[in-house]
Amino acid sequence: MPPLVTLPVLNRPNVIHFGYQMADHIVQDITNNIQVSTYVLITDTHLHTHAAPLLAGLQAKQKRTLVRVLSPGEASKSRHVKAQLEDYLLESQCTRDTCLLALGGGVVGDLVGFVASTFMRGVPFVQIPTTLLAMVDSSIGGKTAIDTQHGKNLIGVFWQPMRIYMDIHTLSTLPPREFANGMAEVIKTAAIWSLADFERLEQQGKGALQDPQARGLLEEAILAAVKVKAEVVNADEREGGLRGLLNFGHSVGHALEALVGPAHGWLHGECVSLGMLLETEIACAMGHARKDAVDRLRRCLALYNLPTDPRLLADWVTVADIMRVMRVDKKNQGNQKKIVILAKIGETLERSATPVDDDVIRSVLEAYYRDSVLTKDSDRVQLQQPREAEQESCKIIVCAAPSVKEWVLKSLVPASTMTLIIALQQEEAEKMILQDDGRQCGNWCIVNFTDQPGSTSLDARARWYECVVKLDEPNAIQAGLAFLAMVARPAHLASQNPSFFVTPTVEDYKEQPPYLVSQWMEGADAVEFRVDLLGIPEGKSWIETAGDQLAILRHRLPSLDMPIIFTTRTIPQAGRFPAESADAYRALLAWGHRWHCAYVDIEFTALTDPILDEIMSVNRACFPDVKTIGSFHDLKGWSSTTMMAARRRASTFNLDVLKLVGTAHSMADNRALENFRAQVDASGSEPVILINMGELGALTRVANRFLTPATHPTLPTVAAPGQLSIHDLKRLRSELKLK
Repeated sequence: MPPLVTLPVLNRPNVIHFGYQMADHIVQDITNNIQVSTYVLITDTHLHTHAAPLLAGLQAKQKRTLVRVLSPGEASKSRHVKAQLEDYLLESQCTRDTCLLALGGGVVGDLVGFVASTFMRGVPFVQIPTTLLAMVDSSIGGKTAIDTQHGKNLIGVFWQPMRIYMDIHTLSTLPPREFANGMAEVIKTAAIWSLADFERLEQQGKGALQDPQARGLLEEAILAAVKVKAEVVNADEREGGLRGLLNFGHSVGHALEALVGPAHGWLHGECVSLGMLLETEIACAMGHARKDAVDRLRRCLALYNLPTDPRLLADWVTVADIMRVMRVDKKNQGNQKKIVILAKIGETLERSATPVDDDVIRSVLEAYYRDSVLTKDSDRVQLQQPREAEQESCKIIVCAAPSVKEWVLKSLVPASTMTLIIALQQEEAEKMILQDDGRQCGNWCIVNFTDQPGSTSLDARARWYECVVKLDEPNAIQAGLAFLAMVARPAHLASQNPSFFVTPTVEDYKEQPPYLVSQWMEGADAVEFRVDLLGIPEGKSWIETAGDQLAILRHRLPSLDMPIIFTTRTIPQAGRFPAESADAYRALLAWGHRWHCAYVDIEFTALTDPILDEIMSVNRACFPDVKTIGSFHDLKGWSSTTMMAARRRASTFNLDVLKLVGTAHSMADNRALENFRAQVDASGSEPVILINMGELGALTRVANRFLTPATHPTLPTVAAPGQLSIHDLKRLRSELKLK
C-alpha cells in the first residue's frame, strides 16, 4: 500500500480557523508533489469560508480549479450523489490527470475518496478534515464508502489519500455536540489500545480539551488517536485482523445509527457511544470482561457529553430491528457476528474481532429493548403514504427571442428528454394554441426563452411563461431544462411539516458565490425572492431588475427546481416597495406567475375586491400550478379581531396559503397569537403562517409549523426583527419537544 502521509496538526495561535497561511501551505505542498492539470475542491455548504482561501491560492498558481458543493449530512453518501459527482467531473472534462480535494467531515471524505478510487480507474485525492471525527477516524486509513438502505458503508473500496492536512483551529467552529461526536472515536481508540491515553481522557474531561488556552491537550489527544490508527492501518490495510479492532462499538453502533440516524437525528459518535457500552456488556456476558469496565467506560463517555443509556432509543428500535440490520455487516462470519471484545480498559481479548453467537447479543439487547414489534392487529399503526395526484404532463410550445434562438435550438432542445413543440416566434406559438379548439389555457402552455426580462408580449389570457436565460452562467442549460420540467410537472410542498423558507437579504445575487447561496439554503424547503430588497440600477425598471435577479438566483440555488416564493413587500407592510406604485405592484404579481415561481405572495388586504378577483381568476384559469400566499402584516401588535377579519376575506378569494404577521410589543401579543392559532389551526396541519415580528415574537416562529420564514447567520441582515435561522428553529423545536 502507498505510505500514509499525515502532516502534523498545526497549532498556530495567531491563525483563526482555516486561514490563508494553512491554505498557502496546502497549495504549495500539493502543487509541488501532486502535479496534475486539474484540482477539484469538493466541500459542503457548511464550509464556504474554509474553501475560499484554498480556491484563491490554487487560482493564484494559475491551476485549473473546480469547486463542487454538496449538501451536508449522511444523505450525500449515496449512489445518487456519487453518480452526480462523477457526471460533473465528466462534464467538466476531467481526466486521470486530476486530483480531488475533500474539504469537510467524514461524509465528504468517504464520498470523495470513493469517487477518486473509481473515476478513470483511480485518481489521487487529498483529505482535509475539518471535524474532530474526521481527523481522528475517517480521514485516516483509506476506507471509502457510500451508504445504502441496507446499512452504512456497505459499498466502497480501500483507496489511500496522498495527503492528510489537519488544522486544529477548524475545531473551534464545531458545535459542542459535534465535538462530542468526534470524542467518541478518541475514547474508542484509547479503550482498545492504551490505558495511559484513557486515563488522560478521564483526568482532563471535555472542558479542558475545549479550553482555547489549553490547545496542547487537544492536540495531544488527537495525535494519540491518529498515531494508533496510522500504526494499525499500516500493519493491516485491508482489515484482515488487527484493523478490525478499530470497529469496537461499531457492530452494534452502526445498526443503531441505521435505525435512528436519518429518522431521529442521532450522530455517528452518539450511536458508537451506546455501541461501545453494549458490546462491553456482551464481553461481560461471555465472561471476558468485568462489569467495572462498563462502568468506567460509561463515566468517561459521560465526561464528554456522550449518551450512556441505551434506553434512550427504546421508543424507536427493537431487538429484532438491531439483529436484522446487523445481519448485513461486512464483518460477519457465517451466522456469527464479528464483535471486538474488550477484556479490560486498554486491552482486547484478541488482536482482531471475535465471532459471537446471536443468542448472546440478543440477551444483552433484551435488557433495554422490546424483542419485536407488537403483532396484534389492534396494536398496529398503518402508515399510508399519500398518493400524488395523477397529473397529465403539460404540452409545451417553445419559442425564443432572436438573441437566444440559436442557443435554444443547438443547446437546450437537444439536451431535453421532453417532447417539445418548437415555434420560436411568439406569434406562431399563440396561433398554435388558438387553433387547438380555441383553448387559451388548459393543457397547453408556451415557454418563451429570452435574455430580456419582461419582454414577452403574448395574450394576457393565455397560459405562457417567460424563462430568462443567463448564458454567462455555467449551468444555463440545466437551468433551462429545470424550468421546462417545473412547467410540465410542478412540485410543491406536499405535507412537509414543519417546513421552512429562507429569505436572502441581498441587493444583487450576481455578487453572491453559488457555494454561499447553497449554505443559506441549508435545511430550507423553499426560498423567498424579495423584489423590494433588490438594488435597482439606474435606467432599469422593477420588472427588468426582478426578472434578471430571479434568473441569477435560480442559477445559484443548490437545487434548480427549489420552490421560490415571489414577494414584493410594500412599505406599509414592513417592506421597501412604495405602496403608491400600485400598477407596478400588480404587474410584478403577474410576472411572478409568468416566471413560474412556486408561490406568489399577495398583500390581499391592500387590494380592492375587483382587482383581487381578477388576479385570482387568472391564477385559477391559467396558473393552477402557481400557489398564492395571502399576506397581511400588522405593525401595531396582534389583534385577533383584525386577523380574523383578514382570514375571512382570504377565504372568500380561495388563497392557497394564509400568512398573518403581527408585532410582539409584549408577551400579551404572543399569547393572543397562540390562542388564535389554537382556534384556526388546532391540528397543526393547515397551510397557515402565523407569527409575530420583534425579538419577543421569536417563539411564535418556533411554534409555527408551515413555511416558517427564516434567516441564516451568514446573511448581512435579517428580513424581519426576531427572525431566527433554520438551525435555531429546529433546535428550539427539539428542546421544546414540539413535533
